[in-house]
This record gives sequence, C-alpha cells and structure tokens, in this order.
Amino acid sequence: MKKQVNPIIGAAILIAVIGGVLGLYTRGLLGGRKLRGGGMGGGPTPMGSPPPEGLRTVIVTTLAGWVRPGYADGKGLQARFNGPSAITAAPDGSLYACDSRNHRLRRVAPDGTTTTVAGSGPVDCLPGGFADGPAEQARLSNPSGVCVGREGAVCFADTGNHRIRLLRDGRVSTLAGGPTPRDALGFERGGFRDGPGPEARFCYPAALVVTGSGDLLVADLGNQAIRQVAPDGRVSTVARGAGLKNPTGLALLAGGGLRVADSEAAALLDLTGAAVKPVPPGRVGLPPRRPCAVCLAPGGATLVADAEWHAIFGIKGASVSVLVAGHLPQRPGPGYGDGTGDAARFARPCALAYVKGTAYVADFGNNCIRAVTGPGLDPTTWESSPEPFGPRPPRRGVPGAGGGGRPGGGRRAPGGPGGGPQGGPPGAAGGGAPRGPGGPGGGPPGGGRRPGGGPGAGQPFGGRKG
Repeated sequence: MKKQVNPIIGAAILIAVIGGVLGLYTRGLLGGRKLRGGGMGGGPTPMGSPPPEGLRTVIVTTLAGWVRPGYADGKGLQARFNGPSAITAAPDGSLYACDSRNHRLRRVAPDGTTTTVAGSGPVDCLPGGFADGPAEQARLSNPSGVCVGREGAVCFADTGNHRIRLLRDGRVSTLAGGPTPRDALGFERGGFRDGPGPEARFCYPAALVVTGSGDLLVADLGNQAIRQVAPDGRVSTVARGAGLKNPTGLALLAGGGLRVADSEAAALLDLTGAAVKPVPPGRVGLPPRRPCAVCLAPGGATLVADAEWHAIFGIKGASVSVLVAGHLPQRPGPGYGDGTGDAARFARPCALAYVKGTAYVADFGNNCIRAVTGPGLDPTTWESSPEPFGPRPPRRGVPGAGGGGRPGGGRRAPGGPGGGPQGGPPGAAGGGAPRGPGGPGGGPPGGGRRPGGGPGAGQPFGGRKG
C-alpha cells in the first residue's frame, strides 16, 4: 500500500512553496533593495523645509475600483481590480485596462462602469492560463500592456504567456509568440527570436503602442529590447541593450520617435531608429526617481508615473520638471487619497493615458483607475518643483506597499482609522503587472533583476534573468 499523506500537511507544504515563489518574484520585481527607514515616513524634510507636493490646480479622483483587491464588474467604486497594470484609451472615450492578477482584460466606460471583455478561469491566483477562442472562454496570464490597433482591434501583451494577442469581434487570437521551455516550477521561461508570428519569441512583453502604419512597438522586458510586430505578425528587433535595461513604458513622439520609461535605468530614453539616447533630466526641477510609465501631454510635454515615489510628474522641454500629483516626504511611501494634487496619494502607479484634458492612471497598488483633471495639466502653467531634502540621494528599490496609508490624509476606507485605507494597499506578492522576468506573480512594472532560480515573469517584473 502507498502511504497516504495527511491533507493538512500537504496543504501547508503547498502554501509554503507558493509563499517562497511569491517572495522570490517580488524580489525580482523590486530589485531586491529596500528603502532605508521603511518607506511610510512623513513629515517635513530636514532643516524644516516643507516636502514637495503636487499642484493644487489639479484634482485626482477614483474612476473605477477600490483599494481592496478583488474581481467584480460594476460602476465606479463597486468595481474591483487586482493589480491594474496597463490602460489605453479607445476612440469612443472608454478605457481598456489589463487586470493583471485577475488575468482579465477590462473595459471602463467614461462613467466608470467596468465590464470584463476577455479572460476566464480562476482569479487572484499565481498561474494564469492560455487559450485562444471566444473572449469569455479565452485564458490569459498577467497581461500588462494594451493599445487599440487598426480597425478597433484591442492589442495586448499577454506577459506571462510571452505572446502578443488580439481581441477582435469577440474573439481572442495570438498575433505573435508561442510556447517556450518551462522552468522547474512549470512556468514558461520566454525566449528571443525574430520571424513570422508563430515562430517569434518574447520574454515578458509589456507595454506596447501602435504606429501610424499599424505596426506594434513592444517593450520586451526580459530581452531588454524594443520589438516591432507587423500587422501580419512578423516580428523584428528595433533595439536591444544599448542602454535599455528594463523598458516598462512607451509613448510615440510627435516627430516619429519613441519615448521609453526605463525603471531600472531610472531614466527616460528616446529611441530614433536603433539609437537610444537619454532624455536630459532638466536643468531645474525635481526629475522622477524611477519612471515606469510615460504618455504625451499637449505641446510635446510628457507625463511620467514614478513607481518608487508614488507620484505623477510632468516634464516640459529640457528645463522644467514638475510634481503634478503626489507628496514627497523624506521617505516617500504608498498611500491612497483623492483630492487636489498636493493631497492625492498613489501606490505604485504604473500606466498612463491622456485623453482630452484628462490623465488616467493605473494605480497598481491601490487596485483602481484614477483620473487627473484641472487647469494644472496645461504644461504652459508648469513651474519646476524644488529639489527635495538637498542633493538627490542614490536610487534604491521601490519600497513595499504593505503598510497603511499616509496618516492624516486621503479618504478613509470603511473601518479604517483615518489617513489611508485600513491596512494600506496590498503588498506586491502575487500576480501583477508583468514587467520583466521574476515570476508569474508580482507587482507593477518595476526595476530590478530576477534572482537566480526565481520562477517566471512579472510586468514583466524584474528585468534581466539572473
């Protein structure tokens, strides 16, 4: 007779293994580095100087979702997300969002009504799945990039499956990418190969944009590359390496170039042809610390989401950088709060879309979609933000999001003690905006590299494989 294993012991072992996987994955996403002193500190900066704050001329509101993770369709705060990792605007004024930890593609109407447009299977779980077919039966795995292509097709990066896929006429199909070898835990490792769609290979593709010719440009995180996908699915490499470390955000420039937010390089990069050049940080003002998403604003200005400082920045030309929304005490940490730009709080914002005077933010750690409006979004009104707390310190990893919200600010959640929502935004363990190798679950697109032997992908979540 075979010896029977006590089911309680078996369940305990399974939980321990999953916990270890999520720990490794989170380290890969966040770079394995901690912000000294915790990350939830507040109060004035040294010498009594006030900390930089966002603009009082912008208003931040929650369009859809709530800080507690979950999965539910509904209007406004009744909807639930679990790690929204990417958003894009559709011609009809709606938004499409990648709900990474739920392995779903969601649509958010202008009034905040959220519906699921693709994906099935278990939610809030470590592995997703893969299946083409009718949208309500298709399986996804940590999607983390989305745009609307030609003829209304919704193109998205299915990061955990290392594929570029399409939602069109109620069906999901694979445009480029295919199966790759699996690691010891059974997760696909990804690969690198140019060629026809079914033969091409990616390694944690993340952000993507569509060009005027209908081609897709894809941030291929695990390969530290920008790839191009033709309408017929053929894949070619535009740039690889050459300063690219962990490309997590893309925006097309008016002149035809591409602006890249690279969270590991802690810089914005401009790509023209195959040439990669850093965007000057500006002669004055406070530049973003770890840019992970970028979109264009009027007049060629740029909005940037900073996953380490949990804030939204604006950059105009080569001289002005302004803190649009957020609050930077000596130890910036995640929080939640609607209100004017100086009172608003975010938790690892990781995607942006600008539509007719409104900037939309995928607030990954707060599990919701936020909207930023007001005259302060007009770049002609921007003045540079002061440098906080003296010279800029060396960059460190994104702090975890496990604490509570900022005391004394933001909207109180049901049962919360005030300040931020009770318990604060969720931690980074478990599914999430894939941005770089690092495991099948994880947090928002971020920097850092995957620890050796770590399990699979993230918003890809972590950059180069260790």
